[in-house]
Amino acid sequence: MLGKAAWNTERQPFIAHPGADVFCSSAVPPLASGQRPVAVAWPQPAGWRGFIAALVAASNLMLLSLTFGSRGVRRLLPVSPARLIGCGLACATGAGLLGLLAGEAFLDGLWMFPGGLPLGSPLLFDLGVFLTVLGSAMHMQEKLTGVPD
Repeated sequence: MLGKAAWNTERQPFIAHPGADVFCSSAVPPLASGQRPVAVAWPQPAGWRGFIAALVAASNLMLLSLTFGSRGVRRLLPVSPARLIGCGLACATGAGLLGLLAGEAFLDGLWMFPGGLPLGSPLLFDLGVFLTVLGSAMHMQEKLTGVPD
């Protein structure tokens, strides 16, 4: 559990209420479960699961930003939004190229089952969508709150 000492922000948080710590320690973990859409609808076509998961994670980061300040969130997740976007685009493009390398269509789903666990290129595509949307949301959040790059 993160307390105020773990954040150590220079900027005054937007919500300076004693109940903010209680709220964040009890309400934020369920919001962070952005992986649930990926797990629930796994065999269906890819793309929207990563998008929904990233929106859930981005709302979690925005809530933490309003509570503890943007610099605290940046310390918690020190990866720049541009790198997240770049890695996401690379994952999504790589998922598409896997189909071409296998002699199939671009973005055609390829599957393997190590130990009975279904793993495939749609998971890589979902990861790419997740990273791209999360990086874009983080970039917008930083620009709206005035945190320098």
